[in-house]
Amino acid sequence: MSSSPTSHYITLPNRSIVQQNGEITEGPLQLHYWQWKGHQPTILICHGGTLHGRCYDRIINEALSGFNVIALDFRGHGRSQKHPLPYPFPWFGEDVLQFIEMLDLLKNNLVGIGHSLGGHALVFAAAIA
Repeated sequence: MSSSPTSHYITLPNRSIVQQNGEITEGPLQLHYWQWKGHQPTILICHGGTLHGRCYDRIINEALSGFNVIALDFRGHGRSQKHPLPYPFPWFGEDVLQFIEMLDLLKNNLVGIGHSLGGHALVFAAAIA
């Protein structure tokens, strides 16, 4: 597996976003993710709060070498779209679920690995799926 992943953006439609005036509106949300292409299963890695998708490079390159790995940058983190606070917790899980659906990641085996906020977001996404 290459130690250099490819960088991608995806726009999730109709997501809750906080505007400068504090109003919450619905609109498109651009999320960024990194992908290391390999064999199945696909492994979706979700980072903890204040982190980003590339903080797991060493684990990906050493322990997950050869797998198809996707590391998501949550809203407000890494290269994903930022908007004013707050970022209510359920939004992260809803974003993960819509991300999985838009990339059709459930067509094959999908394994989720999450740290802190990322783990909670994966559990929330599974609960509402």
